[in-house]
Amino acid sequence: MKRSTDLPANPPPVVGFADYYAGGFVDGFHTHERAQLSVFMAGSVTVTTHEESFVLRPGQALWLPAHTLHQATCRTDLSFQVIYVDPDFPGAGTLQCKMFDASSLIRGLMDEEPGDCRDIDHWAREAGMARRTFTRLFQSQMGMGFAAWRRRVRVVEAASRIATGQSIAEVAFDLGYDNASSFSSMFHRTFGVSPRELRANSPTAARL
Repeated sequence: MKRSTDLPANPPPVVGFADYYAGGFVDGFHTHERAQLSVFMAGSVTVTTHEESFVLRPGQALWLPAHTLHQATCRTDLSFQVIYVDPDFPGAGTLQCKMFDASSLIRGLMDEEPGDCRDIDHWAREAGMARRTFTRLFQSQMGMGFAAWRRRVRVVEAASRIATGQSIAEVAFDLGYDNASSFSSMFHRTFGVSPRELRANSPTAARL
């Protein structure tokens, strides 16, 4: 996770960061071009839209659709994680504003390193669950299986790194692939272009 000041000028469809606000800080009414999923780790905040007001505590989360006018008032020092999602990303444009309890699974997934190769049995043990229970819970909360979810996380992270000029081989190995060829094949299946084509067409890469 990164702080908001570390975000690239041309971020991938899904990008996240971690941040901290001091108690009493008010982030006045504003909007984001992307949908926003915020998970609050410590402290309390009131988020107000024109239609609703939410008081959020640690362990709770808030989904705000793209272009939602809102204000955040920090009732205490606040630590949180945010994922910004392109409104054209599948499913992002259909979700309404909603507050909910963030499960330990969701909080853990927001922190997981994309290149981590430990299998589903490991994560089931970490969660204190049987493999079958973990698999069923993961599918119900994430809308896809663990392997498919990890592939998606990796390819989004890869797109971000390649667009900023990191070498394709380095990205492939960092994200747990044995060779650049298998990584490139997976990338092409997902985006319809090769990593080299993405880098060549990236405005960020063109400036390097």
